[in-house]
Amino acid sequence: MHNPLRLVVYSEFLGLVQLHFRVAVLPTKGESAAVPTVNGKPLFAPSRRATVAVGSVLLLFAGLIAATAGIVSVGLVVRSSSR
Repeated sequence: MHNPLRLVVYSEFLGLVQLHFRVAVLPTKGESAAVPTVNGKPLFAPSRRATVAVGSVLLLFAGLIAATAGIVSVGLVVRSSSR
């Protein structure tokens, strides 16, 4: 049985990946709430390329979490967390 916290963290990263790729493919005004604003003006306008890049990095982190948590087997040695 896997540690539930590991599965939650992995799932959260996958959710963030999905959000970034969805925003990159189907941008709508609803996602503009995620960009910080000053006096109603956005501080930056993320490009599609930047959004895909962030999603890709998050996907790599999700893979790392899955590998170190033992969710997927990639030939890494998983250390026990008990002392």
